[in-house]
Amino acid sequence: MTDLADLYIQTVKAAILNDLYPEAEAERAHLLRVAEGAAAFDAAAFHSGATADQGVLAAIDQAHQGGRHMDGMLKFATIGASMVGRLRLDNLRFCLETALVDNVPGDFMECGVWRGGACAFAKAVLTAHGSDRAVWVADSFEGLPPPANAADTVDLQTSKYPMLAISEQRVRAIFERLGLLDDRVHFLKGWFSDTLKTAPVDTLAVLRLDGDYYDSTMDALQALYAKVSPGGFVIIDDYGALEPARRATHDYRDANAIIADIIDIDGIGAYWRV
Repeated sequence: MTDLADLYIQTVKAAILNDLYPEAEAERAHLLRVAEGAAAFDAAAFHSGATADQGVLAAIDQAHQGGRHMDGMLKFATIGASMVGRLRLDNLRFCLETALVDNVPGDFMECGVWRGGACAFAKAVLTAHGSDRAVWVADSFEGLPPPANAADTVDLQTSKYPMLAISEQRVRAIFERLGLLDDRVHFLKGWFSDTLKTAPVDTLAVLRLDGDYYDSTMDALQALYAKVSPGGFVIIDDYGALEPARRATHDYRDANAIIADIIDIDGIGAYWRV
């Protein structure tokens, strides 16, 4: 791969994570504190960039490493198109590029996409390598339902977390702005229990799951794992963060005698090679 291709991938990653202009995030964070009555607005400092001091910029950089806004998970307005963070995007790139180098057949698919940043990044990696493999974008595009399994220890339903309900139109817009929306990007709208079993996907080289709940993770594994080619990769985004996703992963692996080592990515995501 040429240096130009690597530069392209790195630039797309920075755009997806909102890393290109952290000063703007610092300015918006300052305005939020002003609106909350926690700070007084100083026009001279704001317009000179003094509100984006090195401490604030360092906090933003650290937060973006994990795909978060510096003020916490619930203030989504000023982060980019993904909560995956740098290390999990780097892992996605590694899996895709390894599959390409090793000629592992199949497409890329993510189940649970939020704003679609990880899928757009996967498309950018494939594009940089001249690959026409398809990218499958599977989501309800309505947020999450109430938890339905006794194993679920979190409740992320849309009524409580409306910021997780991102429309298909908005996800498509991310691809369009990056020049990555073409006929090799396919959207699967609906609950995983309804869409994945009959999804027109033949083979997968990389399968990335970000369903959060037990059933969402299990539904995706049951419907799609058999389509992952030998030598392909399965990534569980919240393996280290959400017990329901981790438990479903182990229940499926145990039931199907899967013994491949699970490799930690950043304390949150994990993956294994099929």
